[in-house]
Amino acid sequence: MSQTWLITGASSGLGTAIAESALRAGNKVLATARNPGKAASENPQIEALGGIWVSLDVTQVETAHHVETIVRENGGSIDVVVNNAGYSLLGSIEDMSEDEIESQLSTNLKGPIRVLKGVLPFMRAQRSGTVVNISSSAGVQAFPACGMYAGSKFALEGEIKSFCSV
Repeated sequence: MSQTWLITGASSGLGTAIAESALRAGNKVLATARNPGKAASENPQIEALGGIWVSLDVTQVETAHHVETIVRENGGSIDVVVNNAGYSLLGSIEDMSEDEIESQLSTNLKGPIRVLKGVLPFMRAQRSGTVVNISSSAGVQAFPACGMYAGSKFALEGEIKSFCSV
């Protein structure tokens, strides 16, 4: 049975691979990217397999509302959400600007929360759904020069654990 997937950060790497795999398995994929035009030109296989590119920047405070709109405009149900958007800010914390720190946390921690706020009402109404939050080994063991990245992933791990216990 075909499911509808929403995948953040689908424009490269793991997000692209997950999108391709879900599409090849016969699912509908809403592949998100900050720049879907660029993502489509760099990854034509997504549309060729039936995927739909959607504009989404998880750092924006209106992300939850935007996700709700995306789901409504694409059938009104969502079966799987993959919170994959993220990046690694490396370096010494004292050398990082407040904007860099906020951007790291906004992407890696607040982004998944915002997306969940957009999809959970649909999943609760359906009484089903799967949430996959992509984390990192840095979320359980930090290393030098990755304090902010590890901090964002440690926090995501805490969110995942509390979410799973609901």
